[in-house]
Amino acid sequence: MLVTALALHIGYEKSVEIAKQGDRQGLTLREAAVESGYLTKDQFDTWVVPQNMI
Repeated sequence: MLVTALALHIGYEKSVEIAKQGDRQGLTLREAAVESGYLTKDQFDTWVVPQNMI
């Protein structure tokens, strides 16, 4: 569910790529997102706020 917050900023395809990478490598969404190079830790922390998603 959290990966949907990224789609607004980096697009659906990149978000799916990050989610799949994290699943394959056993990474958290944050780790996979930063490792992808599409965003920084600060961007992730700003964009992915679970409390804002309810």
